[in-house]
Amino acid sequence: MTDFLEDRVDLQRDDDCINPALFKIVRTEGHFLKAAPAYSGDTGTRFLVQSYPPRK
Repeated sequence: MTDFLEDRVDLQRDDDCINPALFKIVRTEGHFLKAAPAYSGDTGTRFLVQSYPPRK
């Protein structure tokens, strides 16, 4: 992916739809997506895309 600006992403669904979908990906594909607590002082969860493993 090139030219990705995280502050310009506009999601088309509300949190009640997105969060369960992301948690499902975390459970089934933890090598791709990780859940972490929100930043200090915030509530919620951060979803972190994991680095792609190097090719052998």
